[in-house]
Amino acid sequence: METESLILRVPTYDDFGKLYSVHANPEANIFNPGWKKPSIEEYRKTLDAIIEHHKKYGFGYYSIVDKTDNRVFGLCGLRFTTIKDEKYLNLYYRIDPSKTRKGFVKGAASKIIEVITKKTNNKYKTVVLTLDKNIPSRKTAESLGLKYDKKFDNVGGERNVYYFK
Repeated sequence: METESLILRVPTYDDFGKLYSVHANPEANIFNPGWKKPSIEEYRKTLDAIIEHHKKYGFGYYSIVDKTDNRVFGLCGLRFTTIKDEKYLNLYYRIDPSKTRKGFVKGAASKIIEVITKKTNNKYKTVVLTLDKNIPSRKTAESLGLKYDKKFDNVGGERNVYYFK
C-alpha cells in the first residue's frame, strides 16, 4: 500500500533493527502502560507474531517507509483483538519520535483502515485503545473518525479509553 508520502509494506526481518530501536525507545513508548524495554529476543518474538498474523489473515501491522529517504521508521496496522467477548480490528502504531506530528500516522492509518475494512467486508469495527492521558493518540483517533465510548473506560486496565469506528 502507498500514500503520497509513505510506503506501507509487510514487515521483514530486514526491518528488525529499526523496528526494535523504535519499540525499545522510551520516548516512543511514553504512554505505553507497563512498558519496559524489550530484549532483542522478546522483540524477535513480537516480530514473528506480526509476520505470522499476515500469513494467517493476509493483513496486520505494516512497516512504514518514508518515501523521501526510503527508510523504515515504525509500524502501523490492524490486527484482531477481543474486547468484552467481541472481535475487533485493533489499530496500532508506534513510530520514531523524530517523525511525530507530521501526519504520517494519520496517513498510514487512514489507508490501512480503508483497505483492510474493505478486505474484511466491513465485518469488524476498528478500535483504538489508549490511555486517558495520551492526548496525541486520542486526537489521532478522533481525526480518523473514531468515537470515544465512555462505557469502555478502564476495560483491560486502569485509565484505558477506547475509540471505535
